[in-house]
Amino acid sequence: MAVHYEWQNDIAICTIEAPWTWEEFDRIGAAMSAEISAVDAPMANIIDITRMGAIPPGNPLAHLQKTSRGLPKNLYLSVLVGAPYGATIFMDILFRMQPQEKQKTRFVKTMEEALALIEQRKTERLSEG
Repeated sequence: MAVHYEWQNDIAICTIEAPWTWEEFDRIGAAMSAEISAVDAPMANIIDITRMGAIPPGNPLAHLQKTSRGLPKNLYLSVLVGAPYGATIFMDILFRMQPQEKQKTRFVKTMEEALALIEQRKTERLSEG
């Protein structure tokens, strides 16, 4: 499967590797969101798109909007790793349509940066509450 996810401690990590389809993206996104929703705690996820390759045929915005609408309420941070320029353009358009998602989303270059950012946010959340 070119789109898959796994758990690393309390972080859901989704990986998208070429070649992949929007159907895989939608199915795995829904499954990951359902698992995150089932946890009674604030959660973060990482989407590793360093090897995503070309965006498949179809309407990317429709799929991104569908995924965005289905995001769990307990998801406080989503970190995208290695986003190519084309992906950032689509995300920027999505953020204009759904500005609340921009607050929860960060872009980094490496998995190490993603994990460090999540740990930093966990620490901040604990000190706030």
